[in-house]
Amino acid sequence: MLTETEQSRAWDRTVEAEHEQSDKVREPQGDEDFWRPLVKRFTPRSAEDEEDPTVTAVAPFLSAETTLIDVGAGGGRLAIPLAAKCREITAVEPSDAMVEQLRAAINERGLSNIRVIQAAWDEAEVAPANIVLCSHVMYTMTPVAPFVEKMIEKATDRVIVLLNERQPVANYFPLWRYVHGEERIQLPAAAEFVALLRAWDIEPEVQPLPPITFNKFQDKEAAFRASAHRLFVDPHSEKGEVLRRTLDEMLEPSEDGGVRFPWGTSNVPYVVTWKTPGPHHSE
Repeated sequence: MLTETEQSRAWDRTVEAEHEQSDKVREPQGDEDFWRPLVKRFTPRSAEDEEDPTVTAVAPFLSAETTLIDVGAGGGRLAIPLAAKCREITAVEPSDAMVEQLRAAINERGLSNIRVIQAAWDEAEVAPANIVLCSHVMYTMTPVAPFVEKMIEKATDRVIVLLNERQPVANYFPLWRYVHGEERIQLPAAAEFVALLRAWDIEPEVQPLPPITFNKFQDKEAAFRASAHRLFVDPHSEKGEVLRRTLDEMLEPSEDGGVRFPWGTSNVPYVVTWKTPGPHHSE
């Protein structure tokens, strides 16, 4: 059993403070499912596109007999392409919008080896699998110890966690001071997760992936819609108008068309993985 440590308590305090900050400023945005406007970002690449670097990084751990649990599967960005590389995938995802997209993608490709469980990870009833994969979900998880412990319990061979050096939406954070009058609390990310594991005497393998940049928008209106969503702002509210004026002043042309934030920087994803004790866990 994973006990509380200084690192786990610090993780939980930070996540709880970030959640409180979000709730304090949150304005109604129409759809109760926060993820609905973002679904397309969590769908698999088409067969004609280059393979997702995350799929490439995970593939060496798989075989034709591997069973895998995808924690926070989203719209199938990883589960769909990985289905061709292992025997069976259990995709755990709580969002209605994501599950709709995931099931549509499964049906479109005629896949029969992906089972969808619509539930949060702490509530999901799943059988153990060889590998538990958790991609870009950990940032907001609290309490963190039972979340990680369940991944270890359900993995008979290995846990694989994907985290960036900074949370994926960090490029929106400089806007907080203009719109909400305060600095955005930064969630823990890859370095904090590795420190968390080491405090539990788990020494992971850590592999960096190619840096990614998500900083280009088709036009100012697209930048405004995305920013309003990420800042929990009603586009028609007073804060929405502040955000629009701020973006009008700050956005700059992108080299290949569209607009970008002047402060946009790349973000390095990391694969953090470790072996688990083995297939001795009970249901």
